[in-house]
Amino acid sequence: MTPNQNDPKDPLVKIAGLVKNFGEVRALQGIDLDIERGSVVCLLGPSGSGKSTLLRCINHLEIPSEGYIRIDGEFIGHTLHQGSPRPCNTRRLAEQRRRTAMVFQNFGLFAHRTVLENVIEGPVYGQGVPKSAATAHAMELLDRVGLSDKANAYPAHISGGQQQRVAIARALATHPEVVLFDEPTSALDPELVGEVLEVMKSLAQDGVTMVVVTHEIEFARDVASTVHFMDQGQLVESGAPSTVIDSPRHTRTQSFLANVGGLKSAEKIANISKNAEKEIHI
Repeated sequence: MTPNQNDPKDPLVKIAGLVKNFGEVRALQGIDLDIERGSVVCLLGPSGSGKSTLLRCINHLEIPSEGYIRIDGEFIGHTLHQGSPRPCNTRRLAEQRRRTAMVFQNFGLFAHRTVLENVIEGPVYGQGVPKSAATAHAMELLDRVGLSDKANAYPAHISGGQQQRVAIARALATHPEVVLFDEPTSALDPELVGEVLEVMKSLAQDGVTMVVVTHEIEFARDVASTVHFMDQGQLVESGAPSTVIDSPRHTRTQSFLANVGGLKSAEKIANISKNAEKEIHI
């Protein structure tokens, strides 16, 4: 096994000592995180906590200041030279980024291209896939997200929820190993949120590896393999949804979930706080 290969037992994504500085502001303060194949990782936390920055570091839309990220054993943003990682060139970085795909909160579709043209853009022009093959696969993906009848429509002529489902199909078209979702429902009207979450649930059931920045607590509770609560650039609390969402131990997590309606009752919040105080005093 070469240094850039992963043991199948290793996590698909390994993040170690990740720091991101914006001038004097430290947005990420030494993140360590493993993401298993086929898992759904949900990142919760207040605005400015570093969630989106972490997501963007995974595919090097933001360049980490310290630490490293490996996907399936390969250093992202680096190549190995005599056993040591060195920054890679632009072409190699573009190749590495194809391991991931991102779904943005504002869809990011090309307004002058049809739904179908948006989905085949990456495979045809980024990966050199023949247009006929890319089109056949795109139609399969559009059918998967319930939009095969909109293939020839333009983004302006479909709803926000439909646009986001097109964006998901576009992300899947390049066969990424990890799909990154940056608050995919935050720009949608409330009645359109459900259709996007249903597509994401189906992807989870099919074993697609996903990292999701979200405020949709019920989605995280029902679908996530692991939930991480972030605050001030740190992973404050991590674990199964039943632990982090339903029985959070950290007071900052409790406060956040109470404010967004993630905890089911004021009585439950009080009980969790009492238990935490008892543990501190023991």
